[in-house]
Amino acid sequence: MHAGFGLREALAEGHRPWSRYRSLAVDSGLALGYVGAGLLLGRERPPAGWQPLDELGAVLTVLVGLALLARRLAPVAVFATSNALWIAFIACGYWPVVNSMPPLLGLYTVAATRGLRTSVGCAVAVTGTWVYAGLGNAENSSMPTVLAQAVLFPAVVFVVGRGSGRLAERNRQFAELTFQLREQQEENARRALTEERVRIARELHDVVAHHMSVISLQAGMASYVFPTDPAAGRRALDTIAGTSREALEEMRRMLDLLRVGREDRPDGRTDLDPDPDLDPDPDDAYAPAPGLELLDRLLDRVRGAGVHVTMEVVGTPRGSRRAWNCASTG
Repeated sequence: MHAGFGLREALAEGHRPWSRYRSLAVDSGLALGYVGAGLLLGRERPPAGWQPLDELGAVLTVLVGLALLARRLAPVAVFATSNALWIAFIACGYWPVVNSMPPLLGLYTVAATRGLRTSVGCAVAVTGTWVYAGLGNAENSSMPTVLAQAVLFPAVVFVVGRGSGRLAERNRQFAELTFQLREQQEENARRALTEERVRIARELHDVVAHHMSVISLQAGMASYVFPTDPAAGRRALDTIAGTSREALEEMRRMLDLLRVGREDRPDGRTDLDPDPDLDPDPDDAYAPAPGLELLDRLLDRVRGAGVHVTMEVVGTPRGSRRAWNCASTG
């Protein structure tokens, strides 16, 4: 399970700096864009009842826009700041539309990242500010229109922000499930690899046991016939030497299978990976354990020990699908 957590942390560390820089660039662009748009809009002749933008109005416009730089770090504080500056802007008699967008964007960020109660409170604050602006110039404003805008615009921003927040949370959950699934797959692969190694080790253990049986039989026969038939004794010793070498080789194969992983293989493969060659090298330490095709060699060794053995093959040999019937007489 640690591999999955390591991968998750690596991915998070790899994407976090780029994500942070990208968010800062986006917020900087939005802040500068709103400042520029507000200053350009303020240069136009305002509707009746509102005064033109002067130095104080320009400063307030710049401050409202620059507050958006920290909207991802402190959404509620940024919204409160921009909305308070917007109220001060309106109280000074400036056209409210000039700085109406930053508080709405702040409301969107709060709705997307904070709880329902906080989001509703911010939406109500925007609605109240909008109504306050309409009341400040009631003689030149249509209050039904002001009320409709005060309810509709914050409501739309609120709904869109909440939907965006739910989508982001769903994507985060999907990413978490993806990491968990990858961890589970890696764990299953490791378990399957361990089980396969144990199975192969058991097979090699049986092979080594057969070799040791042959060595024991040949040693007993050599000790018995050496005084009377030295040639047969030497043949038995030669068989012991060859069989012991093969037993040692099989033992080495078994130990390698039990301790070697992917990182230790020269080709990067595990024991469960398919061999790229159709005919594996018999000298390969990772080749499968000997099968029935080597039964003739085993019987020759037993016969060399003086045991009469016959082998009968029933049916047509097809790979490993053979019926073997061996009988021995001593």
